[in-house]
Amino acid sequence: MSIVPKKSFTGILKQKLVNKGSKSEHQAIVLELTDGTDLRLRVQGHNPFQNDALKSYVGKRVQINGFTTPAQPLLLIENVSDITVLGPPGRTARPPQP
Repeated sequence: MSIVPKKSFTGILKQKLVNKGSKSEHQAIVLELTDGTDLRLRVQGHNPFQNDALKSYVGKRVQINGFTTPAQPLLLIENVSDITVLGPPGRTARPPQP
């Protein structure tokens, strides 16, 4: 399996049911991209089925630096620090504070 070089993805983290109708059906945290596709998240060294580190980001718009795999809709990240919480889309930048 080849891995594509690390790049940034922006979207909303959601908890969804994946593999519907199969024996491996389970809840997973996915990054919903603006084009409607979902990428399942995997953090290196964490249990993919019980990832409490990602639950605090669910429902937020984020930017994630990670690796994708061409064969599966999967986003691999090295650490939770690769996630940046963003404001709403179209929000203007704050002016510099004195």
